Amino acid sequence: MDDKRVSLEILQLLRKHNLRATEERFLQEIAQSYHATGADDFSSSIILPFTNSEDVSDYERDYTDLEEFTEGALETYKHEIALVLWPVFVYLYIDLLARNAHEEALRFFTKFSVHQDTYRAIDLISLSAVRTRDYLLESEFVKLFRSHKYKVRISREAYHALVRHLQENDRSLILKIINGQLDMDVYEGMPRTLKEVSSRVGALCGEIQVSSTKVFYSVVPDQDLVTAALADQEEEEVGEDGKPKKKKAKKDSSSGKKGKQTSNPFTPPPNRIPIPDLREYEKESRMHAIKEISKKRTLSSSQLPSICFYSFLNAPEGLNCVSFRDDSNVAAVGFADSSIILWSLTSSHRLKSLKSHVELDQLEFDSSDVMNHLIDDNSQQEKRLLHGHGGPVYSTSFSPDRFLLLSASADGTARLWDLHTYSNLVAYKGHNSPVWDVDFSPSGYYFATASRDRTARLWATDNPQPLRIFSGHLSDVECVKFHPNGNYVATGSLDRSCQLWDLVSGSAVRVFTGHKGIITSLEFSVDGRFLVCGGTDQCVYVWDIASGALMAQLGGHKGNILSICFSREGEMLATGCSGGLIKLWEPKKWIEASLEEVGGEFGVVDEAACLIKSYPTKATPIHRVHFTHRNLLLGAGPYQG
Repeated sequence: MDDKRVSLEILQLLRKHNLRATEERFLQEIAQSYHATGADDFSSSIILPFTNSEDVSDYERDYTDLEEFTEGALETYKHEIALVLWPVFVYLYIDLLARNAHEEALRFFTKFSVHQDTYRAIDLISLSAVRTRDYLLESEFVKLFRSHKYKVRISREAYHALVRHLQENDRSLILKIINGQLDMDVYEGMPRTLKEVSSRVGALCGEIQVSSTKVFYSVVPDQDLVTAALADQEEEEVGEDGKPKKKKAKKDSSSGKKGKQTSNPFTPPPNRIPIPDLREYEKESRMHAIKEISKKRTLSSSQLPSICFYSFLNAPEGLNCVSFRDDSNVAAVGFADSSIILWSLTSSHRLKSLKSHVELDQLEFDSSDVMNHLIDDNSQQEKRLLHGHGGPVYSTSFSPDRFLLLSASADGTARLWDLHTYSNLVAYKGHNSPVWDVDFSPSGYYFATASRDRTARLWATDNPQPLRIFSGHLSDVECVKFHPNGNYVATGSLDRSCQLWDLVSGSAVRVFTGHKGIITSLEFSVDGRFLVCGGTDQCVYVWDIASGALMAQLGGHKGNILSICFSREGEMLATGCSGGLIKLWEPKKWIEASLEEVGGEFGVVDEAACLIKSYPTKATPIHRVHFTHRNLLLGAGPYQG
């Protein structure tokens, strides 16, 4: 009994000083200790209620009063007051269970759960599984609410109206929940409209605002490579008279851009992220890509791209992911049987392997064109099979130099593959749960992974240990994407929030909330200014990284958003969903809104004005959309007829 009394006093002290994380850890240690000794009853008795109310009938009465007050409040701020209904409902239900009032808790849940927003259905299922006090320590959903304060952003006018009503009507139970368990972010200014409020709520943790840190979002091309590539192209292009064509305008244009970039305050400082010098074959590969992009087709609402779609037959359940190499000549497909298949998409770029060791010994490796002599031209095949993972493969990513492939698997590892020998080079072990996604950095030296263990991690290809661990999400990190300038990483999570992480500090510099479902895909605009997120709520959100404002909300999809891609110059956005629908959007509208600095206003960009065209498939979900160097749009997915 002495140990029990001491433990309760410690818990009350932790609760008094609002040390929620320490309290949760202490509870877990006590539970493990007493379960080991067979004293299971004590582990449940140490769950302290949030309030000291003696009458359990007050819960139903006070919550009913809160609902009625919200419904009858002024239209100007009733939508903001309604933000407290969901977290108060959850905390009151947990509080009833902590008091061993199981019947009252069930009646409370049955009566008021039907009043919650429809997108809370999954959360309600998680909460409904907790029926007794014994389950409070075991439920991940309850642990989350007990260890984190739910964040509510509310205007001062709405907040004062709410508190005044609760005080005048002696609703101390609700007041204690709001003051003790909610993080009320009270701001000055006019209350937000229903559309503004609904565009920001939905995340598991509430509405978070992180937008004060400066973000270096500008993308600076390597001008030396651009100049060299365009010079080579001019030498290669010959006119009818046999003389090289002159393209002075392109040279002037690129040099003009270079001058502008040096004065851009959002350009990252040189060498902010240490990157190894490019090797000769990497420079040649990037110069070739620059030359191909210079021949691209200009896209607009009146000049749409051609679409080439790849349907994979006899693999409706086993195909998990598809990715295209940047030159669009090879596709990597990950399967549930732990295999990866590489497919050659063009007859001129078959999959070749290295020459035999006897032939390699005769080569001069000091030669600048040695890479062109390593490959055996007689070994070309249409597809190659990669084996090595011990679980389903969920994601693949090609390196910018086209010679390496990363894969993520349920076995908790990310693997690096050599596309000359088609063998596994490294298995990166750090996550203790399935790895859902992987993405190469633009430099090809770093890469990032996303896992079920609620973290994303930054790696270097030559280091088997992670360089950074990005921890802050409240649930699985579903997807990860590198910023085009390589200084930041974006993550999307099961907690319905998206975060932007700085590689230098390892901290989150932006948090975007608004999705009503799991975030499943991410993409940055070509200039690095905008982040586009897609989720299971069948909606695409466009965020301005500079201000943190929502610029557009694009709906009309028929399933989960599985892939997002910008055209090579960013003049068009393509989205693909599990419902078998590709949509083309025109970013010009929200770009103009950001330049006018009115992006903080919801509804500045009209969804109908952005939509260009939709392309449905007969029975194939869109696992990947990808623009080639010349703006041909590729799509891929498993046929499910």
